[in-house]
Amino acid sequence: MNRVSFIKTNIKTVEYLYGNLPSALAGNYIVVLVLFFTLFEHVDRINLFVWLALSTLVTLLRYLSYKSYHKRQKGRNRIREHYQRFLMGIAVSAALWGSSFIFIYPYEPLYQMVLLLMLAGVSSGTSISTASHSELLYLYIFLVFSPFYMLYFFGSFDLPAAIVVVTSFYIFFILGISKKISNNIISNISMSIERGSLSSKLRRQVKEAQAASEAKSRFLSVMSHEIRTPLNAIIGFLQVLMRMESDEKKLRYLATMDKSSHVLLNILNDVLDVSKIESGKFRLERMLFSPKEEFEALVHLFDQSAKSKQIELLAHIDPSLPQTIEGDKLRLKQIVSNLLSNAVKFTNEGGRVEMQVEFDAAQSLLYVAIKDNGIGIAKKDQKRVLEEFSQADGSTSRLYGGTGLGLSIVTKMLSLMGSELKLKSELGRGSLFYFHMPVRVVQSGESETTAASDTVLLKPHKILVAEDNRTNQMLMRVVLEELGIEVVMANDGAEALKLACEDEFDLILMDINMPNMNGIEALGEIRKRGMKMPIAALTANSISGDRERFLSEGFDAYLSKPIDHDELQTLLHRLVDEKAL
Repeated sequence: MNRVSFIKTNIKTVEYLYGNLPSALAGNYIVVLVLFFTLFEHVDRINLFVWLALSTLVTLLRYLSYKSYHKRQKGRNRIREHYQRFLMGIAVSAALWGSSFIFIYPYEPLYQMVLLLMLAGVSSGTSISTASHSELLYLYIFLVFSPFYMLYFFGSFDLPAAIVVVTSFYIFFILGISKKISNNIISNISMSIERGSLSSKLRRQVKEAQAASEAKSRFLSVMSHEIRTPLNAIIGFLQVLMRMESDEKKLRYLATMDKSSHVLLNILNDVLDVSKIESGKFRLERMLFSPKEEFEALVHLFDQSAKSKQIELLAHIDPSLPQTIEGDKLRLKQIVSNLLSNAVKFTNEGGRVEMQVEFDAAQSLLYVAIKDNGIGIAKKDQKRVLEEFSQADGSTSRLYGGTGLGLSIVTKMLSLMGSELKLKSELGRGSLFYFHMPVRVVQSGESETTAASDTVLLKPHKILVAEDNRTNQMLMRVVLEELGIEVVMANDGAEALKLACEDEFDLILMDINMPNMNGIEALGEIRKRGMKMPIAALTANSISGDRERFLSEGFDAYLSKPIDHDELQTLLHRLVDEKAL
């Protein structure tokens, strides 16, 4: 037992002594009164009254000691003082009981027997109240019964030997059992202290883990923002250049750069997704979409990368797929994209990748399978490839690249969607990844049609962009002016507020992290002044919950960086159409 535990154990044992003291004093004094009235006619009354007065005084003093213990500090600095007071109190009480054999001992054997048995009973009660310190009971019984045995052996008492022997055995029994009880109590106190220490340590570790998790989330948020900000300019200007360029050779170079930048963005998104899933902050979205259109779009997306490796990409999409289902379209596409990407990546030139999509109407299950005849996975490695940062072996990542997060994310996302990723593979002969996902089919007429109508979509004529990063200012000006929109730039929230008060804008695109006045503060001040123009958060903050947080702050829309050109146009049309209504 270490020093701290030893001190805490002593404190607890003394606490046990004082905790039982009131009941022990009450029982003790009741025995005093019973003896007083029992022996009133059979002993010297003066001695009896003196003994009663002393017993009353000792009981009162011990009770005051109990009150003092509860009022004063109970720490380790006073534990010795409290213990010494209790020791003194029990010693005086025991000596007073022992004196009864001298000063109030009755002449009749019957009452002598009563006194002896009453003192044996008092000792039994004391064994309970002093159970945490058996040494106190030894002292108590010694002081109580020493006078009796001395006088008995000198022939002063006329008691049957059998009574004395039985009483002696009873006393030894009390002493023996009290030692066991004392050991058990101390053991329980020690265990309780250890449990308390472990509990405190566990709570401290939980707090440390929570603090580490929060620090990790803050770090990921900052890193996401810092990486996405320059990546927004890289991807944005590459797309601008690709729209402007007609030379095929330059377009190939630009396309390679664009693909590489999106690979970097996907890696960043994968890391953030893992963090969100682990922290329990990952949330699935529910939207209506056409599964057939989305799967066909995915095949088209990977068609070029498959052709570049001379891989045959085949798609077997069940024509009986529902026209519309409800679910998280983006996450479903992310799952299938990861599986297709791996299939193309790990299939050698001249190979084949097949995607099969079917629908079980009876159980409302969507079946998706991705099959390839690539390098395959050994049986011993099949469980490990589904873990984070894992590939079949180190040479796989060196040869084919990748972080090893893709399949882990697929597994966890499918689990959240009520599904499970299954794998069949043979080393050198290819792999089959498949899953059955429950979906809700939306019947025609259940929701408003989302098909494009013949209505001419409006678009803003004049936009205020609040952005402190000069590179992103340049990009937003180029992208918006390409769309025929007049652009006014503000370097921070304070300048955006000033310009919004001085001029009229169809829309404000507001960055969040800006000096002087951030985007949320600027939004609040603009709304306070009664201005109703749509304001969209345009930010590199894109970890889980950011979208909901910014919309709850009062933004009309949310667009994350790097900016997707199609999403930007959709946002511009939607906000201006809503304003026109």
